[in-house]
Amino acid sequence: MNNRLLVNSKNTSLLHEIVTSLKECKSFYFSVAFINFSGLQLLLDPLKEAASRGVKGRIIKSTYLNFTEVKALEKIKNFNHIDLKVFSEVEEKGFHTKVYIFEYENDYKVIIGSANITQSALKSNIEWNMEVVSKGESRFVQDVLKEYEYLWEISDDATSEFYSHDGLKRKTLGFCASVEHAEYMEEEFNKRGYKSEVLHGDHSIPHRQACIKRLENDNDELEVIFSVDIFNEDVDIPSVNSVLMLFPCQALLLNIQLFYLQRFSQL
Repeated sequence: MNNRLLVNSKNTSLLHEIVTSLKECKSFYFSVAFINFSGLQLLLDPLKEAASRGVKGRIIKSTYLNFTEVKALEKIKNFNHIDLKVFSEVEEKGFHTKVYIFEYENDYKVIIGSANITQSALKSNIEWNMEVVSKGESRFVQDVLKEYEYLWEISDDATSEFYSHDGLKRKTLGFCASVEHAEYMEEEFNKRGYKSEVLHGDHSIPHRQACIKRLENDNDELEVIFSVDIFNEDVDIPSVNSVLMLFPCQALLLNIQLFYLQRFSQL
């Protein structure tokens, strides 16, 4: 059994290891908490090349915090050689696995660590991932495969129902301390592939309404609205499924905002 630590650095990255492994394996099995499109894009060419060699794969992801992007799942579904399932969280159990399994002729490579399929996790984040290469009959590999098969059996096929309001498209309101703060958050989220917009008190009502309609539209890329001095009460956006409270505030104002968001969004 050969072990080594994989980290993102100037000389290498988890992305490099996954791409190399996809070029050489005869099958693969991934299980991650979430997938965003910018991360998946880094793997599209290796996945296409693997398909041309007849390599088949399985991917499990979860509904954890609704972080997975719908367009990433739709892209995966376009690959005929990849089976995709979704683990729906139940009984307050989270799903935080990050494992990449590659099967070869005589052994397996298992990478277990902290990285989901996102651009930052695969290339630049501080992530610790342990790579183990071992024979298929080893106790470790058998335990990993058994656990993976268990998760696969209790997960659901990624059908269109998982793209509904309670499924995988993030619709988020973020409450910020100032316009500068909101613009900073918008810039940082957009850098990471989460389409975001800013709304504040100086924006006209028609502009606000148009932005909200975009957030509610499942076919629009907008996922997050960062707001300043609006949405303080009577927030009626039923499709919102995530809230970011990004500023220190008095309890009364916080309770007003959360009451309306819970009332209409069933958070």
